Amino acid sequence: MRSTLIRSLVLMLLLTACGGGEDLDVAGTATSVPATSEPAPATETTAPEATAAAGTDAEPTDAEPTDAEPTDAEVPTEPIEPADDRGATLVLDGDGLPAGDYTVVVEAAGQPVASTVRFDGGQVTVTLDATTPEDVSRVDVHAGPSADGPALLSGTVADGTGTIEPAVPVDLSGASGQYILATPTNGSDSDERSGIWYVLIPRAPGLVLPALPAEWVYEGWVTIDGVDVTTGRFGDPATPDDFDGFSGDQGGPPLPGEDFLLSPPEGLSFPVDLAGMTTFVTLEPAVDPDPAPSGLTVLSGQIPADAIDHTVYDMASTVDALPSYTAQVS
Repeated sequence: MRSTLIRSLVLMLLLTACGGGEDLDVAGTATSVPATSEPAPATETTAPEATAAAGTDAEPTDAEPTDAEPTDAEVPTEPIEPADDRGATLVLDGDGLPAGDYTVVVEAAGQPVASTVRFDGGQVTVTLDATTPEDVSRVDVHAGPSADGPALLSGTVADGTGTIEPAVPVDLSGASGQYILATPTNGSDSDERSGIWYVLIPRAPGLVLPALPAEWVYEGWVTIDGVDVTTGRFGDPATPDDFDGFSGDQGGPPLPGEDFLLSPPEGLSFPVDLAGMTTFVTLEPAVDPDPAPSGLTVLSGQIPADAIDHTVYDMASTVDALPSYTAQVS
């Protein structure tokens, strides 16, 4: 009994010294109580939501929206207008207009189409964009690089063909003319073959020409050493013309004409003997961008080489020889 108590006390002292958590049962027998250990760390599992929240670089699926460039099928496009491949060519074939720049106005589908072209004799070609031959119904030809003023030539076109003739505003079938050589503006009997006046003796109008509408005038000319030199413009052959730039300081007759005494054009010399040269009268637009003769010559006369001053000479009508062109549109 005593030995048992001693062993129990020794055991208790040992347990106390070791800090053990042991309890004695009622019989004094030691019972081991398991010590509480640290819980094992839990195994981490990654949920789908966690992966998404972490922001991965994984490729998106077809169902997910992306910032990628749209495909060709997705790009909206503007409607494409069909190309206008219409086109036509106008060919004017003829002669009569002096060499120079003219404006050709083509009426196509009711709309005017203007082109500045060069006439040098023979054929003239005009390219018409966005036009078919069937569209063309009329062709007008104007002097100079614009369509200001009346047309010199005009004509209708049907089925791609037509004739372009002088756009003469009056009947010139009765036109006639006469002239004399004289220089009344120098006040003396010198250089008498250096002036031309469209008059008769005794003084009377030498030109028989119909009155013109306001947009047209007549103009007298003399071709001096190959240069066409004006004598002046007028609407009524029974009144003075509008020019005296080459004349002297004394008055001439109140009728069309000019003395060639002063201020000659470049390349010419005045006074000049007009014998053997040509004089003519043209029809001109009143607003004329081209100072050269129009080509619409209504009267013409060759001055005799042995001409005598103050003698009346005749001019011939040239109305039947006015310019004319055929038009072909293809």
